[in-house]
Amino acid sequence: MAFCPNCGKEVSPQAVTCPNCGHPLKQTQPPAEQISAWWWLLPLFFSWIGGIIAYFVLKDRNQRTATNMLIFGIVWTIAGVIITIAFFGFLFGLAGAYTHP
Repeated sequence: MAFCPNCGKEVSPQAVTCPNCGHPLKQTQPPAEQISAWWWLLPLFFSWIGGIIAYFVLKDRNQRTATNMLIFGIVWTIAGVIITIAFFGFLFGLAGAYTHP
């Protein structure tokens, strides 16, 4: 027999909750499945589209990792746009500074 960690009463090993105090005894949600690290390459190479694909493929297996991949894809896209704008702004700003009249 098992004992309730909350009230100390004896409970059945198959019990999900303690019949005396109602304390949950077993984990009702299965642990999240481990996802291969290779999935992180999808949002890395395909930015927000890869993040969306990874999210919808993996959301039932591991919700937290799937959400993190979606966020990574979006942030990676925004960072790429900012870097591109800064690069071309610097390039054309620098080129404009050396024009002759």
